[in-house]
Amino acid sequence: MIQSNQKEKGKKMKTFRCVVENPMGVHARIAALIGQLCVNLKSSVILSCNGKTANGNNVLELLSLGAKKNDVIEIQVEGEN
Repeated sequence: MIQSNQKEKGKKMKTFRCVVENPMGVHARIAALIGQLCVNLKSSVILSCNGKTANGNNVLELLSLGAKKNDVIEIQVEGEN
C-alpha cells in the first residue's frame, strides 16, 4: 500500500512509502520478486527500513532490512524509468 508519493524538485527522483502488510514481513520470495523487478530498470532503486538501506537489485541486502509487518519502507527511484 503506497501512503505517499513525492517528487523531488529539480531531480528525476521519486520517493514512495509503503507499509508492510504481510504477516511474515519481507521474506525471501518477496525480496526475490522485488529484485527481479528492479534488475530490469535503468533507474537506481534504493529501499530503506529500520535505519538500513538496500539496493533494490540485491536480494540479500533486501532481506537484511529486516522489514516486519507494519514497518514502513521508503523506496527511492532515480533515473530514466
